[in-house]
Amino acid sequence: MAAILAMSLNSQLTGNGLTFKGNVPATVVQLDAPPSVDQNLHNDAQNLSLLKTFAVSDQAVRDSDPDLEAVLSEIYRLDQKLNLIQALLTQLLLQHQVIPERCPIQLGLASLVVTLSSTEAFSVGDHVLAELFLVDEVPRALNFFGVVRGTENVGSERVVIDIELSGLSDAVDSLLGRFIFSQHRREVAMQRLINDEE
Repeated sequence: MAAILAMSLNSQLTGNGLTFKGNVPATVVQLDAPPSVDQNLHNDAQNLSLLKTFAVSDQAVRDSDPDLEAVLSEIYRLDQKLNLIQALLTQLLLQHQVIPERCPIQLGLASLVVTLSSTEAFSVGDHVLAELFLVDEVPRALNFFGVVRGTENVGSERVVIDIELSGLSDAVDSLLGRFIFSQHRREVAMQRLINDEE
């Protein structure tokens, strides 16, 4: 766990594959028992819907036939209107939704490491539910069931929790992988831009 604490919070290739790192609103709640099949199915459907939203909002317009420029222009105009509506709805939802404080996370396809300001005691083998708000413009959380495989206290009020994720369907796994890769790609592009400016 000490190696995890020493890592900077950016996306990078690790021994466990590509991971997304950042400071996002997140919580981890202990469960009294493992999630049921129905709970897993319901949670998976919710995550799949949200990840599809992330995928649609992340798509870029690619080079296309000049004959389609008028159509693309209209699509872009409608997209801007939808973005405005989404922003207004987000503001309304944020007035009624309690968003947890931001904390450092490292999210992979099979694992999550999160540093929380928490006095709650977590133990290896605990069943937990992790709630992550990964996109600021979308005030809905991805929820992941998992099992604690390691913890480390950081001072008196912070704890690092290493969670093995469970119950992810192939569809969720695929879309989560795309999201993590898109965040990594953005970071690489930003780093190149910074290097070019220097």
